[in-house]
Amino acid sequence: MKKDIKDKFPKWCNSNEQFDLCLTNDIDSLLSCAILKEIKGYEINYFYDFSNLYRIKKTQNPAIGIDMALTKGKCWDNHVTLLSNNKSANINSILGINRNNYCKKYAMSTLLTIMSYYNIPLPPTIEGQMILLAIDSSYLGHYNNYFKPIHNKFLRTLEYDELIEILDHHTKDDFIEVIKRYNLDKPIQIKKNKLITKINLPELEGFFNVHLSLPNDEFTKIQNYKYCSINLKENKFKDTENIFSLALTYKNKIVLSKGKNVCLF
Repeated sequence: MKKDIKDKFPKWCNSNEQFDLCLTNDIDSLLSCAILKEIKGYEINYFYDFSNLYRIKKTQNPAIGIDMALTKGKCWDNHVTLLSNNKSANINSILGINRNNYCKKYAMSTLLTIMSYYNIPLPPTIEGQMILLAIDSSYLGHYNNYFKPIHNKFLRTLEYDELIEILDHHTKDDFIEVIKRYNLDKPIQIKKNKLITKINLPELEGFFNVHLSLPNDEFTKIQNYKYCSINLKENKFKDTENIFSLALTYKNKIVLSKGKNVCLF
């Protein structure tokens, strides 16, 4: 990652403090957690599905939300949001991307941000690099004539210029096949207090120098949230009390989870 951008990230990103990780419900979050465990020793202790927050055990460690747009507290994130959080490690927030300049956003994964920040090398194979770009549809902006220069600019900011060549030599359909091959679009869910998924984790693990699996521990629900979406063209957004996470998913649409902030982050 280019130094002038990296220097703007929250100081906790380079802290030697021990943190717990809060996993969310997709491969972007899980592989990000696996990278952070490998390089920082952090362990998954929480799971957030945007309607509920679960925990494995009580610890003294503060938590970091992974791929979640917290309104308060530490998180790695890639979304555009309406509410400022100076503890969010998020390129869009750091660069002042908001609803007014939404079409200039960073539109790639949280995973790519984390890897770039900690100077993690790309997977050595073309297939591994395609998987990386398929996660969270990080490839997609390259194939829009308006957005392609913005997309390429962010890849250069991450100092992953070689991914531009991968994109130039493949089509959208190639990445859709990668998504299908490894079930990258399948969710992570809780069933009988344990995490389950249909993502092809054993095959994916071979492309990244990390152990990739779900925790085998049982989770206990500690908080529930009201999850909803709001069309900003039709409704004014006024009530910002008790919002736990909030993201702009389109220029005129937000999704949010409302409920008690459990002060873990």
